[in-house]
Amino acid sequence: MMFRKPLIVLLMTLVLLAMATALAAGHGPEDALAQDGMNMETPMPPMTDSMPQVTGQPHIVPLPAEYEALTNPVLADSASLGRGAELYTANCAECHGIYGLGDGAMGVSLNPPAPALAWTSQMMTDAYLFYRISEGGMVEPFNSAMPSYITTLDETSRWDLVNHIRSLSNAAGTATGQAGAWGMMGSGMAMGSGCMMNTATMTGTTGMVTGMYTGTMGSMGSGAMSCPMTSGTGMTGMTGMSGMSG
Repeated sequence: MMFRKPLIVLLMTLVLLAMATALAAGHGPEDALAQDGMNMETPMPPMTDSMPQVTGQPHIVPLPAEYEALTNPVLADSASLGRGAELYTANCAECHGIYGLGDGAMGVSLNPPAPALAWTSQMMTDAYLFYRISEGGMVEPFNSAMPSYITTLDETSRWDLVNHIRSLSNAAGTATGQAGAWGMMGSGMAMGSGCMMNTATMTGTTGMVTGMYTGTMGSMGSGAMSCPMTSGTGMTGMTGMSGMSG
């Protein structure tokens, strides 16, 4: 036992000396990374044809020459957005949905389905949107049911549509946020409708206040202390929570 402590001290001293020698020789953390092939200064291997390449192009096909140099001549002011909204409702919403989420009554049954313009349009240039509106999708490589509007809408109207489609991302975000808020209200209202337990008094009160606030089914919460607990109403209310996914 009397020799164990000096032996440990000696071993620790040797370890410290070895570390000091390595540092003095310039073998720091960077050298360790280099030995493992992780030196940040080492250039990455060149791209090959077998690797997926992202070109950053704002459209999925090259624009035809007649559209390539186009710039949007119509200012996206309230007048243009108003005209574009009317045109969108009349010509596009049935497939692409009111907020451009691809959930229109006809769009969900198409093959391919109507895209969610609120999001996909943010990856496209104005010229590309104008091109798609003008030429439609009944051509290669799209092969979709979208008609061409080059003969039915004048150029200003098509640019108004471009401006409105650009604004859909804001409208869609607001709509999904509101759906989330109404989902929370619905869940509180349903939970307040079916509880007789003392521990659920606060839940019932929440349901009553929520019902009064929404202006619908305001009496749901008032029955919280008198009606039996029913999982059915609770589950119905909880489906409103799905709005939070937005």
